[in-house]
Amino acid sequence: MQLSRTPQAELTLNPADLGRLSIHLSLGEQTTSAHFVAAHQQVRAAVEASLADLRQALDAQGHALSEVTISGEDEPELKSRMLLLLSGQNPQELTSQSGKLALQTTLRDELSRPYSEGGQPLAITGVLYNDFIVQ
Repeated sequence: MQLSRTPQAELTLNPADLGRLSIHLSLGEQTTSAHFVAAHQQVRAAVEASLADLRQALDAQGHALSEVTISGEDEPELKSRMLLLLSGQNPQELTSQSGKLALQTTLRDELSRPYSEGGQPLAITGVLYNDFIVQ
């Protein structure tokens, strides 16, 4: 096992009105990657809107922003629910239009449920397929 010598910084903020925001930075020799995890969509939007300023500040220091991810706290739960639901599907049923529509409804209903006790449901209004492969 080899230990990473890449400088890293982690910061967690928890303002009362905005929820938790975690920031993880990894600094390479000339590049920096940033990962933001925010509880609320408004915070994620504000982070995204300020990325140009972050890029400028890093450029001024001789660093390029090589990778940025912005995600919500619920993403691991969302992915888990989706994968569990999809793994239980019968491939034969998904080849028909009615099977695909039924899956859309099931996905929307399952993924809309709150991710924590007392949490708010997600407002999922539709499910779109960009690739659909049945093996």
